[in-house]
Amino acid sequence: IYFEDGTYYIEPQGVQVVDLSDPVNPVIVNEWDGVVQSHNIMEADGYLYVIGSTNPYSNDGSEESWGLDDLIILDLSDPSTPEKIGGWSGEYFHDVCVSGDILYGCGIYSGTMWAMDISDKTNPQVISSWAGVPSSHACWVSDDGNTVFTGSETTGGNILSWDVSNLNDVTLLDEWMPPGGEEYSAHNLFLKN
Repeated sequence: IYFEDGTYYIEPQGVQVVDLSDPVNPVIVNEWDGVVQSHNIMEADGYLYVIGSTNPYSNDGSEESWGLDDLIILDLSDPSTPEKIGGWSGEYFHDVCVSGDILYGCGIYSGTMWAMDISDKTNPQVISSWAGVPSSHACWVSDDGNTVFTGSETTGGNILSWDVSNLNDVTLLDEWMPPGGEEYSAHNLFLKN
């Protein structure tokens, strides 16, 4: 990011591939240039899911995105050279999590969660969606794949748990606000064990 003439500009960057074999001296080995920016990425099972990439051009107009979708799927068979093999558009995703062949996406602007079948990475398909997650910012799925946890990026945002064992009948299980959370949001969340 740089500041010029009273305006902040984001340097156009794609998805950078960094060699960390020597963590003290990381080396950028490639940059997938299908987007000029993204909000988030998630790697699962040899694929990279790129989300929050809606800008067709860099701020100065010098770079154009050619790989835009609300959900972009890159094959990492050769990690140094990601290749776009699939995508889906229909709702801006702010975050995603993956459980096997199911991808959960957070529709932050609509307060909606999405469940997608990604068994065919070249053609993701919507299974279901459900409302009730204000400012749906982040999600994580339980190890057994039966529960999705969501965080709301809004003051007083709760962590919600959802029974997703039947994606045609998703139900709210519980909600929790961290102590002092009335003044903050539940931003990113992760589940361990």
